[in-house]
Formats: sequence, structure tokens, C-alpha cells
Amino acid sequence: MKLFKIEVRFKRLRRGRTGLEAIVHAKSKAAAEKHVEKRFTRCEIVSTIELDGTASKHFVIADVVDD
Repeated sequence: MKLFKIEVRFKRLRRGRTGLEAIVHAKSKAAAEKHVEKRFTRCEIVSTIELDGTASKHFVIADVVDD
């Protein structure tokens, strides 16, 4: 299993946002993108980055919103 950081843009506002960045744990890049597309319907994937395999698998997910 690998970690991917996926940047997503929405076609319509969701909770006042136009997009987000998601961390996905999947076997492949295609599987990670498929999971995000299933989770956020009618979204556009802007970029997908595979996170370094030697990096720590312990992380904190922060929801940062500019007010």
C-alpha cells in the first residue's frame, strides 16, 4: 500500500469550498484516484503525488480553511 496526496477541484461549491487536498492510502495511483472520484462525485483531479515510501506513516490530517 502507498500514500498519495490528491488535489481535487469541485465543479460547484461544497461547504463554501472550491476544492481540497486528500491523503489516500491505496495500492496504486489509479486505485487512489478512483476512490477519490467515488467519494467526491463530479470532481476534477488536479494532481496526484505519491508520497515518499520512507516517510513516516503516522500523520495528522488538518482541515485548514481561510476565514
